[in-house]
Amino acid sequence: MHRNFMGYTTQKTNMLVGLGVSAISDTGNAFAQNDKLLHNYYQLLNKNELAVVKGYFLNDTDRVFRKYILDISCTGETTFRPQHFHLLQQYTSPKLKELASDNLVEWNEQGLVITETGRNFIRNICSAFDLHHLKKEKNPAEQMYSKAI
Repeated sequence: MHRNFMGYTTQKTNMLVGLGVSAISDTGNAFAQNDKLLHNYYQLLNKNELAVVKGYFLNDTDRVFRKYILDISCTGETTFRPQHFHLLQQYTSPKLKELASDNLVEWNEQGLVITETGRNFIRNICSAFDLHHLKKEKNPAEQMYSKAI
């Protein structure tokens, strides 16, 4: 099983091409989002230009934490890499402590396993590994677009 922006699939791929307004593409090493406004989207296409208006290249840490998220969402567990312990301690550990106190995960320095109850809260659990989101939470001046309640 594999997870991408569209949901779960049995076909593993490192590339997802988003077509249409606001669509998101994923090359495995980068994300790109098309223009959200229909007029602008077609204006770019009519000029034979890509309709991409936002993008982000993943660094090595992004790719490792992405794997944690994919492992958790697809298999219900993940193994931590020791070289990321400082980031796990700084950003992820406080969230994992909350999740563990609610009996959603069991975790230690080596890895994490989702509990039976935790299966209903995959998105919340995975958000503990979204470093960009966690950094924005620490800086409320930055706008956040989605948040699980």
